[in-house]
Amino acid sequence: MNATDRLLLETRDVAQKLNTGIHMHIAEIPYENQLIVRTKGVDHGTVTYLEKIDFLRSNLLAAHSVWLNEPEVSKFLHNLFLLFTLSTLLVV
Repeated sequence: MNATDRLLLETRDVAQKLNTGIHMHIAEIPYENQLIVRTKGVDHGTVTYLEKIDFLRSNLLAAHSVWLNEPEVSKFLHNLFLLFTLSTLLVV
């Protein structure tokens, strides 16, 4: 993930205001999660962090999302409003 918190939150807010979606590639490679853990102070990775900053909304298309742990998968499955490719899901 190479976006600042400000960019993410402003994108979230503008998309909500315009009633449009957000397409974002999330947790595509292990390094992404490692970076988020190291820099954002969460226990796993991108999905955990995006939930922490209230970015996970019904208008998010979370592409790929292959490096998720079981709690993150549960967040997606519990909130089926997040769309992602189940066929390529890899639980780590």
